[in-house]
Amino acid sequence: MYLPLTLQQQRLTLARLSARQRLVTGTLIGWEEGQGVVRLGKGYHSLKAGDLLWLPADTLFALGAGSDSAFSQLWVSARLPLALPNRAGLISDPWLLDTLKRAGQANQQQSALLLSALAGELAKARTQPLAKALDWPVTSGPLADLPLIEAGRQGQHQQQRDIDPRPLALTPA
Repeated sequence: MYLPLTLQQQRLTLARLSARQRLVTGTLIGWEEGQGVVRLGKGYHSLKAGDLLWLPADTLFALGAGSDSAFSQLWVSARLPLALPNRAGLISDPWLLDTLKRAGQANQQQSALLLSALAGELAKARTQPLAKALDWPVTSGPLADLPLIEAGRQGQHQQQRDIDPRPLALTPA
């Protein structure tokens, strides 16, 4: 079934890291709680509560979430007749962030209306560059488990650590 706008909210108790991937849809990520990281190229950039990240379709990226974190993800189909931003980056528009949160709490009909309005405004948004890349691997703090997950996938497991090695799913359920 074709859905032009799909919203999903994720709440994680243990740190998770996605595989690197390219999506055929544009993706808007609203970070709500905790800390996260996005990998673009070889650089890892931190995400914190209140950040709104835009990733255009066909962007190669990975997303990681620290323990006790939450975020909303909106997939925007390329079939929509909108001139969406063509550069990955942060969007500093409190209305977009608030509307994304409200759409996640609304009933199905209200959510569809809010997401349609959000997509229309997203077409006018301008992205800002991400902050300087983090020193990677991170060894302390809420993101410290993400390099361990990455190493575990390459066969360098850490037996004593309580980590969730399953890849973080970033496609609509």
